[in-house]
Amino acid sequence: MRKRVLAVAVGVIGTFGLLAAAHHGLVVAWRGDGQLAQTAAATCAACHGDRFNRTSAESPN
Repeated sequence: MRKRVLAVAVGVIGTFGLLAAAHHGLVVAWRGDGQLAQTAAATCAACHGDRFNRTSAESPN
């Protein structure tokens, strides 16, 4: 039972860790130049809305 709980805990933590790493990678790529940055910006906008495609002057926040 303890091994199963530990395995589930490691799996959940690992999954969130991978998601966080992927999100961080997209944010870093979005700040850069080139095609990868454009792809990352589109990916961010898909989840977070259009605010990632605006300049700071246009942003409502």
